[in-house]
Amino acid sequence: MLPLHHGGPQRPEDAAGTSLPCSGPASADTRAGHTSETRLCDADDMSIVIERVETATPALAEFLVAHHAELEHTAPAESRHALVFERLLAPGVRLFAGSVDGRPVATGALAAVEDGHEELKSMRTDPALRGQGLGRSMLTFLLADAEARGIRRLSLETGSAEFFVPARAMYAAAGFQECGPFGRYLPDPYSTFMTLTLPAASVIPAPRTR
Repeated sequence: MLPLHHGGPQRPEDAAGTSLPCSGPASADTRAGHTSETRLCDADDMSIVIERVETATPALAEFLVAHHAELEHTAPAESRHALVFERLLAPGVRLFAGSVDGRPVATGALAAVEDGHEELKSMRTDPALRGQGLGRSMLTFLLADAEARGIRRLSLETGSAEFFVPARAMYAAAGFQECGPFGRYLPDPYSTFMTLTLPAASVIPAPRTR
């Protein structure tokens, strides 16, 4: 995929159109209406397995270290807000990785801001696979995960420079709109803040018992 926050934009091909839906779950986390934490998702030319990450692996750690390296030229250190791997595994953060043949090719995370409000974090795709819809597939997955858990608002911080135009376009295509700083962020000329209101999750009534 591509880095979508301060870590690099995605190509215009990823910003256009809508994401393809994820297919049936490969693991069961559907209790209480929650989305599955492992799903097979279709990008433009391939299928990737997206699953929740709760323990570190060398391959994924290397993938996320590369994310930080890509950010270095985009803004001063104090204006770069990507989380280190350890913080992505902390309570209150849901980290997901997309893989092809067991190799990580995409990441994305959801971090709690306040009740009913989460932040989109650590969106990145493998540079060799950019432009193939992986960013849209990960974004679609994360939106569905948040909505199914009753989250009503998703926000994000990305770069304000021309370098990030394709990333901002992809988020805008998904319904995100520019907003002011949220959570603990402060106004910053290097940052663009965007937010999206999610529809209320459908609640399936429990079966009646006599």
